[in-house]
Amino acid sequence: MVFKTVLLGAILVTTQTAFCQRIDSIYAADLVAATRAAKGIQVVNFWSTLCGPCIQEIPYYLTVVDSLKRLGYPVQLTLVSLDFGSYYRSGRVHRFVQQRGWWAAKQLWLNEQYPDEYVPKIDSTWFGALPATQVLNNGSGYGRFYDGSMSHQGLIAALQAAISQPRR
Repeated sequence: MVFKTVLLGAILVTTQTAFCQRIDSIYAADLVAATRAAKGIQVVNFWSTLCGPCIQEIPYYLTVVDSLKRLGYPVQLTLVSLDFGSYYRSGRVHRFVQQRGWWAAKQLWLNEQYPDEYVPKIDSTWFGALPATQVLNNGSGYGRFYDGSMSHQGLIAALQAAISQPRR
């Protein structure tokens, strides 16, 4: 009887975890609206399963953001996949994230086809290259877009700048 109870509990926890681990689809305009409305510091990283530098930097993004959260800073990391729609719909992006254990970050897939249309909506200085990162602190009005790879130290410096901005 105890074994059945433990097994049932394990199944329920696994099932609940599986439901929490998903990658939602979002349009560029909705992403911009959500990041502008969010509280705290937002780190929005644009990546793809086909981008080697993207894959290399995400683990330390997760580590740095987790460290700041543990220190009490309100920091949210959102990973936005720019993979092909077929990769998203087939579950390839989900499996990729699952294999790497990147669920500590909010996961989104940008449901857009034409970079010439969505890229300027996200940031007027972005040329569309990956990786790219946006760091925002809506409480202070701080916002900066980083086109290209960021080093571990570069990410820390970007977050320190966002944190140190006085509130408006």
